[in-house]
Amino acid sequence: MRKGRLYSFLFTDPFDNRSCPISDSPSASDQMIGVGDGVKTVFQLIKHYGNGAAGYSRPITKPKENSVIIAVDGTKLDAEEFVLDGLTGQVTFHVAPSLGETVSAGFEFDIVARFDTDFLDM
Repeated sequence: MRKGRLYSFLFTDPFDNRSCPISDSPSASDQMIGVGDGVKTVFQLIKHYGNGAAGYSRPITKPKENSVIIAVDGTKLDAEEFVLDGLTGQVTFHVAPSLGETVSAGFEFDIVARFDTDFLDM
C-alpha cells in the first residue's frame, strides 16, 4: 500500500506522542518553546528530553490538528491569537510576545515514517 520505501506516512508512536508523559493530557505549560523579545512572532514546537548537557530538543513538525495549546507567561491563549502550521509545527502569533515572556505549549503529534524495505518476506 505504501510502495515500500517510496512514500512516507504519519505514524503515532504509542510511547511518545505528546508533550507530556503518556499517561497525562497535554497542558499549555508542558514544553517551553521560546522567550519573547517584542519582535519575534514565529516559534517552533519543541519537545525536550533529558536535562543539562545530555538533554535534547526535538522539533515537532507534525502536530495533531486541534491538539495544540499555547500559553504566554502562563496565560493560555485563545486559538484566534495564533496560527499553527500543521506541516512545519511553527506557531505564528498575531502580536509578538513581550520581552522576557515565556512561550510554552502542549500538544499531541505524529512522526513521519517510512518502510526501510520494498518487500516483506513472510
